[in-house]
Order: sequence, then structure tokens, then C-alpha cells
Amino acid sequence: MPTLRTRAAKTSALTQNELDANFKRTVTQKTTTYQVLISDNRSVIEGNHASTPFTITLPPVATADNAETGDFEVTITNINAAIVTVDGSGAELIDGSANLALQQWASATFLLDSAQTGWKTVAKSNVLSHVGALAVTGDLTVSGDLTVSGNFTETLISRATISGTTISTTEVSEGTISITIPSDWNTYDAEVLGSTQVDESGSSSGDTIISIRVRETNAAGSEVTISQAQLGNAAPSTRHAYAIAGYQEGLTTTGSVVWALTSEASTNSGAYTMINTRWWVRVWRVS
Repeated sequence: MPTLRTRAAKTSALTQNELDANFKRTVTQKTTTYQVLISDNRSVIEGNHASTPFTITLPPVATADNAETGDFEVTITNINAAIVTVDGSGAELIDGSANLALQQWASATFLLDSAQTGWKTVAKSNVLSHVGALAVTGDLTVSGDLTVSGNFTETLISRATISGTTISTTEVSEGTISITIPSDWNTYDAEVLGSTQVDESGSSSGDTIISIRVRETNAAGSEVTISQAQLGNAAPSTRHAYAIAGYQEGLTTTGSVVWALTSEASTNSGAYTMINTRWWVRVWRVS
């Protein structure tokens, strides 16, 4: 809207049109860098770009304070995917920070602070909200407030597949899963799940015991879980399924943490083959 008209500035009574104009808010859209003007007082500025972030700069505090605006304020909202950053003029701060980044559908109204040296925000909506399950692949970055109704758990998951490896009478690692644990995690729990099939048609006798394990780090590490089956002397089935399930509590190691899936046959080395193995490790922060 144009500059606020006041009776003091006019030195006479305002007309009906002048009064109406004082309450009217204009809405404009910006798609690139923009300098807020004093004439934008009490207006709404919409940032609108699908891919390229840009900055909207507020006017100098001294200019907004000295202008005949009647408490300068401007509302800025982001209606598209590219981030809109609102910056103060020069070193002037917004809520004590150098700038405010608005995600899509976030908005804030900017007023001069009480000291008339910077900006404060009111009616700020810079919140990530989602109804139902929110699945995030990769990093989740939030600029502003993150409000969660219910439980929020920091979870990391990694998956792997293994196929066509022969099982020997020495326990060996068939594959590993590595997860990088953030350094600010104090304690966390881990869950190992999966399944594998073993082709047992290579031998039909010997009371062989097949062991599928998950261990920490490698084949010599601490055992997390084990799945076993004894084939017996009778002719075995072509394939036998093994479930993989394990749970760990109170882990504290950060950085790269490794789990190894191992196999071992008590007899008939090389007679059995692991096929169609799918397994994964899920970790979640406790503190």
C-alpha cells in the first residue's frame, strides 16, 4: 500500500478514500532479488520461483523509522519451491539473526524492534507440518521450527543383497553393511533383519549344520544373531530358508559402524550355496 496517511501529517481530517486506503493491503509477487521499499508498507510480498533461491532485503531501519508510515510493517511469504531469504539492510538483524530463510508456504510479518535498531517477526509461519507418516530419503534440513505431534525418532537404515556365495567349514563374512552414526548421538539401538535361502542340493548326508550369523565388524566380531538348521542324513530339500533377526541396545560407537553377515557349514565345505539374501540394519537414536 502507499505511505500511511495520518491526520497529523495532513494537518486536516482524512477523507473516506484516504481512510479506506490505510486499511487496504496490496499483494505483489517477486521472482528474483528485491529491495523492499517504504511504499511497500503494510503490503504482502510473495516470493515465487520454482528452482532458484533469491533474497528480499528489508529497508534500512533508520529509513523505515523516520518515514511517515505509522509503524512500518511488511509481510513476506514464499509460495514456491525455491527458498526465499529475507535479509536486513547491511548488518541489521532479524530476531537477532543475520537473515531468515523461508521454505515453501512459510511467511512472516516484519516490524521494527523496540530499540529501533533491527527487525522482529510476528505471525511467523516457518514450520514443517505433515499429517501422517513422513518418509525422508537422505538428509532432512529444516530452517525454522519443526513441530512434531507424536513421536519423532532419528533413524538410519542401510540395506544389502548377497547371491551365489558358497559356504565353507570356516566361518567367513559374506557381506557387510556400514552406517555412519552422527557424533552427537549418545546412545542408540540397532535392529538387524533379513532372510536368505541356501541351496542344499550339493550333499545329501553328513548331519551338516548350516549357521548364518550377523556379527559386529567382521567374522571375528561379537555375535548379534544366529540362524541355524541341521540337514540330517536324509536327502535335503533343494532350498532352505533362514530368517535373520537381531537387536542391540545401548550402543555408543559413532562414526562408521559395520555389521557383517557370515556363513558356516559344519561339514561338506563348498557343497552349499547362499542365494537370494536380503538383509538390512536399522539404527535409531535413543539419547
